[in-house]
Parts: sequence; C-alpha cells; structure tokens
Amino acid sequence: MSLELTAPAPDAPDVADDGVWLADIETGETYAPFDEIRYTGEDGNLLEVRYAEPPTFEDFQGQGRGVWRYRAALPFEEGVTLPEGDTPLHEAPRLREDVGVETLRIKHEGMNPTGSFKDRGMTVGVRVAKELGVGRLACASTGNTSAALAAYGARGGMETLVLLPPGRSPPERSHRRRSTTPESSKSTATSTPVSTSCRTSPSAARCTCSTR
Repeated sequence: MSLELTAPAPDAPDVADDGVWLADIETGETYAPFDEIRYTGEDGNLLEVRYAEPPTFEDFQGQGRGVWRYRAALPFEEGVTLPEGDTPLHEAPRLREDVGVETLRIKHEGMNPTGSFKDRGMTVGVRVAKELGVGRLACASTGNTSAALAAYGARGGMETLVLLPPGRSPPERSHRRRSTTPESSKSTATSTPVSTSCRTSPSAARCTCSTR
C-alpha cells in the first residue's frame, strides 16, 4: 500500500465492510474487519486497515474535539469514551533553545482520563471488542495499558481482568486500576504468589476492592 498522499485509493475487495477492510502487510491477503476475532494474517503477519475512500483533513473539520473528531478514519461514529484526547500542547522555550529548533511544544498526554496516551487506542479497541461480541477483556501489564483497560472495560460494561506481577506495579497505578470504574461496575484486586489481578465486572452497583 502506497503512503503517498496522492496515491490512488485501492479497490474495495468483496470482504470490505462499508469500504473498510483488513489487509496482510506482507501478502496483501484481505479480511473482513468484524467477521471474527483476528490478530494477524494467515501467515502470522501484521494487519493494517485499508479504505476504499481514505478520509482527508477536511473530513475532520467541525467534528468536535478529542479522539472521535477523527471518526471519518475510525470504524465507528463513537467509541467507548470517557472522553479522551484533546490534551494540551505546552511551549518549552529552554529545551527548544538547547536542541536548536525553531519551534518546540510538548504534548501533555497525562491529561487523558487514566493519565496515559493508551486511552486514545483503548476507546477504539474496546468498542471493536464489543462489536465482535467479546464479553470479557484481559491483559498483562504493570502500567498504562492495565489502567486504561480497567477503566474502558468498565465503562463499556465488560468484565475485565488485569494480571500484574507481585511488587512490580507502582502504587498510584494499582489505585487507579481499582478506582476508575463507573457506577455500574465492580472491581476486585487479588494477589497470589504468581500475580496480582484487578477485575472489573458489570454486575455490581459500586466499586469494591479486596485483596486475598
């Protein structure tokens, strides 16, 4: 697939859904985007999203703020959102002078709901999981991914399991995983000699954390 902005759009294959499909980056084999849970191509290669009519910058104008202003390039009109994105840019004049560039700004992704840029992907990823009929989510992470998955999984009303090696997760991250669940969810943290896990379940009315 050409990355040139002027490259012609590819023809949509039969598996395309509303002009969108997945393609193996090595073989070009195409797959429907939401027919089944698929992580790689048949040969284990990475997949990329392709569009019959790629969006332009004009499509993003007047679409609000945050991640979902780019809905024209995303698979849904809206995701499982807290909301996320639209984080500030800060000028850094001393650093700009040190590195010798004309303009330098630093984007403060810590202003996202769970304090991480991972929220940007999770708002889309959890929505895709719901579209595929996934009812439970899980990850093994000591930091940003686990906090984001716990929050967005709960927001989407999905049971969520986060596995943590004992003693490897910063206290502020563990607290965030246990506390960033909505009113419709329950969070339970458990510790074993092998791992720590934080669960969020859509069946309870409030967040309850326990260790055992």
